[in-house]
Amino acid sequence: MWSTVEVDGEETVDPDARRRARLICRKCPLRASCLTDSIQGGWKDRNLVGGLEYRARVALAQLIAVDLGVSVAGLHGRFPRWRIEAWFRLHPDWPARIEAQMTGQWRRSKRRSRASGALRRPDLPPDLRPMPDPVGGAVQGTLFD
Repeated sequence: MWSTVEVDGEETVDPDARRRARLICRKCPLRASCLTDSIQGGWKDRNLVGGLEYRARVALAQLIAVDLGVSVAGLHGRFPRWRIEAWFRLHPDWPARIEAQMTGQWRRSKRRSRASGALRRPDLPPDLRPMPDPVGGAVQGTLFD
């Protein structure tokens, strides 16, 4: 587990230390065990566990939950540890799957945000006036004659 460091009373992240920690975690033979503890414990923190930050651990837990047919909350606590560790052995491509899932989640959240109108200002009515004619007869890339 790799923590943040405290500087002047504030927690900060040292990017170089995080990078080195990720490299160490990727080579560690106990990485699956460490991640299994993280998924079963369900803690939310800024630590680096098994080479993954919290957001990536959540994506990993979602992948495992879908494949095992349980909810993410069902993985916490009394779920059999050996089933999660077996999942890691059966899916050696899990790092690539996490990246794909996290990218997909970001895109879906962006689409939901745009569709919900979260970016619109509710205090301003929409401007439904027709667009004015181009100045000086602008045509495809020409602004003025």
